[in-house]
Amino acid sequence: MLPHVAPGSETAMPLARRFTPLTTADEFLAMEFRDDARYELVDGEIVGQAHSSPAHSTLQVALGGALRDALREKAKRDGTRCRALSEAGVRPHFDLTHNYSR
Repeated sequence: MLPHVAPGSETAMPLARRFTPLTTADEFLAMEFRDDARYELVDGEIVGQAHSSPAHSTLQVALGGALRDALREKAKRDGTRCRALSEAGVRPHFDLTHNYSR
């Protein structure tokens, strides 16, 4: 039997999340979404992604360029081998069974 939690209490969400079954990456990939939205799987939970915008894209390019330049300067100073990558093709360092983006 689940414990009773008053609606709106601070513990309502953690208890609700604890008893929600997780979705695996295989289950997520087999799902058919009937809209033009993009979704990702984060810790077993399906989460909608925001649509990109020109402002977001401009900011992403500017930040990537600044990061690349800073890493190049750092490499000149101390010989480190770091590089800036965009999100495409980068493997995350979390449980791939319950995390996926498409």
